[in-house]
Amino acid sequence: MRIEAVTVENLNEYKELILPYIYEEFRGCEDVPESPYFGLAAFSDNDPGNLSRPASVLVIQPEPTGDLNIVSIYTRPECRRQGFGSALLDSAIQVARQMFQWEEGETEDLVIFKTLYRLPEDLQEIYEAFLIKNHFTEFVELDDVISDEAERKDLSALSGTKPSAEPDMEGSGCPTVSASAYISFFREN
Repeated sequence: MRIEAVTVENLNEYKELILPYIYEEFRGCEDVPESPYFGLAAFSDNDPGNLSRPASVLVIQPEPTGDLNIVSIYTRPECRRQGFGSALLDSAIQVARQMFQWEEGETEDLVIFKTLYRLPEDLQEIYEAFLIKNHFTEFVELDDVISDEAERKDLSALSGTKPSAEPDMEGSGCPTVSASAYISFFREN
């Protein structure tokens, strides 16, 4: 398996595997010195015909606190359950460790790896099994917690289910869920 960086310069090669609005936001960072996103793509070494075709793509939006938001992840159906998504999550943690801004005197910190999603029940079960396998331990249905309509619309946008992009999801009963994994970062001397 080969992991490569997804950058603004090569983003178009991965367009079909990234949520459309995340792709547009990432692409819009061409003139920004430090993009608010970083991406990784996994390629299979076992399929010579598809070495140039990514099996899976992950886009992360790091927060100033050091926490990591999974804003887009997709694995081609024929490549699923082969470890591509898990390898991307592991690689993202390594990239994040290198980017982490340590306060003077700090040697350890806890970083939250999180995702926000709204999926039909069958896909939600598959995605949550993947997250649990990758050490995500906290799952919260936010629709039960959020009562304000404006906040719900913000959640729809954050979870990739903008009413204008996917009207069939709005009001379909699919809950908005937040999932988190806690990762200890240790400063290397």
